[in-house]
Amino acid sequence: MSRAGLLTLFRWATDWSWKRFERALQTPSQAQNQTLQAILKASSLKGIHDYARFRQLPLRSYEDLAPRILAAKTSERGFLSRQRPRAYEPTSGSSGAQKLIPYTPALIASFTQLFVLWAHDFLTHGPALKGGRLYFSISPQFHETNEGLSDDSDYLSGPTAWLFRQFALVSPHIKKLKNPDDFFKVLALSLLAAEDLEIISIWSPSFLLSLLNFIQNHREMLLEAGQKTEHKIAGLHFQTGALPADKQTELRKTEPNWQILFPTLKLISCWGAQNARTGFEELKRLFPHCHVQEKGLLATEAPISFPSEKYHLFLPLLTQVFFEFLDHTGQILLLDQIQIGQSYELIISQKSGLLRYRLGDRVRVVGKALNTPCFEFLGRDQAISDLVGEKLNEDYLAQIAQSLWPALYLCLVPDSALPGYTLFSNAPLNIQAFEAELMRSPHYCNARQLQQLKPLQAVVVPDLSEKLKRFFSQERGLKWGDVKDRYLYSQEKDGNLSGFLKN
Repeated sequence: MSRAGLLTLFRWATDWSWKRFERALQTPSQAQNQTLQAILKASSLKGIHDYARFRQLPLRSYEDLAPRILAAKTSERGFLSRQRPRAYEPTSGSSGAQKLIPYTPALIASFTQLFVLWAHDFLTHGPALKGGRLYFSISPQFHETNEGLSDDSDYLSGPTAWLFRQFALVSPHIKKLKNPDDFFKVLALSLLAAEDLEIISIWSPSFLLSLLNFIQNHREMLLEAGQKTEHKIAGLHFQTGALPADKQTELRKTEPNWQILFPTLKLISCWGAQNARTGFEELKRLFPHCHVQEKGLLATEAPISFPSEKYHLFLPLLTQVFFEFLDHTGQILLLDQIQIGQSYELIISQKSGLLRYRLGDRVRVVGKALNTPCFEFLGRDQAISDLVGEKLNEDYLAQIAQSLWPALYLCLVPDSALPGYTLFSNAPLNIQAFEAELMRSPHYCNARQLQQLKPLQAVVVPDLSEKLKRFFSQERGLKWGDVKDRYLYSQEKDGNLSGFLKN
């Protein structure tokens, strides 16, 4: 069967899943109660059968669960779930110590369900696809590790995983490349040589922008390598295909037209919230012929929501994850109780045993799909930097950045040795204007006037996004595709990140 036929078959086969999900959107309270029952049944806890007993459990962070998770990983006993974890996936947080999340078959099934619903919605209501190939971010990881799922496609299971492999363009062996230039070379050649690339799904838009930058800066090398269809790099063999003549002609230009290089591309899926917004808008500018879709809220701990072309909202995965919301008064609310326009700290319970888990994300309710409130990512709940009592909040920095220079990529990094802050940006900016806005914060203003903090410094780093990814890959052991774009790196106050970016 052709790939176009497989898409038609997939859409038909998943229609019942979509209709079942829409029924859940009609009755969110009932759907969430059923989800909670399924989660409790999978949990290793005993004697809890309803929400009244469930809510007596304490709210927990990863630090509360870490000893048990690590002990279970070592001894293969005492799991949070009745199912044995298939893997322990490192979190994608950009600061602090790495965390390991147990991945059971039930949790992988939850991620699969999110993919199924998202794909059905897009195939039904998005731009028409013809069965072309897709690149689903196989996140590079330029250090040796035995942790985590072997490949990003391992987030899927069953027939969905098989179907995914029929469309995947890039060999999963690319993940074995530990040199960034080798990785980008194979990826660039694979994507450029493809004649039917329809979808690029990545996490951060800056990841794709880094690839485009690599293509521009290594045009001659790619033109020469593109004459061959097979390449041996770092002892590995890759079949990439040869570059078509029209693409070779375009690639010789200093500023190539990306529509000519990727003529069949119809969808780019990536983050678009907070500091990723700048890169998201840049991709829309570079690919005007393509639908650039903002991803929903996906955490290493659980699939939270997905974008819907039908409802134009991020739909919460209420049939797989149980949601609670902590408001500013400390009250816990359920999904059907939250109000449009209000923001909350998100608390989740999922099927690998994380119960009443403080994800650390804040969300804002922006509308309803049928009877279900829908929310969007607002920022990290604990993204506050406090060297001397200034209490700078990432949400506040985001507002300043978007009001002054919405097209720039920038971030603020504290340094306790100064003490003070450095504003890094990918182009020159007016540092006095930025600090004048910071001075509107009473705590920051007091700290500056009392000379507790040094004046704000400014450093231009043209390849800022790529350099941040190199730092968190090399120093924190994260995958490039997992490094989130942030306005404030509140935990990186030891000077290491500032020093890396300045060199």
